[in-house]
Amino acid sequence: MRVGSRAGRTIWIAAGCLALALQAGYAQKKPAGDGAGATRSILIEKAHALDSRGRPDMAIQLWQQILLSDPNSAEALSGLARDLKLTGSS
Repeated sequence: MRVGSRAGRTIWIAAGCLALALQAGYAQKKPAGDGAGATRSILIEKAHALDSRGRPDMAIQLWQQILLSDPNSAEALSGLARDLKLTGSS
């Protein structure tokens, strides 16, 4: 019987923690600002890092991801063109 009461107590504690986590005061809030722009900036930094490590093949994938969200990004277009030229892709 003792194990059953421990399991029941554990379930109640877990349920209480879940209820607290779902309350507005404990919910994780999104940072202010443009989320897509911040993500694009991170992808651009990673693409440049891959370029500097001699991995244009992997940077191409990041440039393409950036262009999916912002087709007019001059930095992504030039990075993609440069890396395609380096890898010999067309």
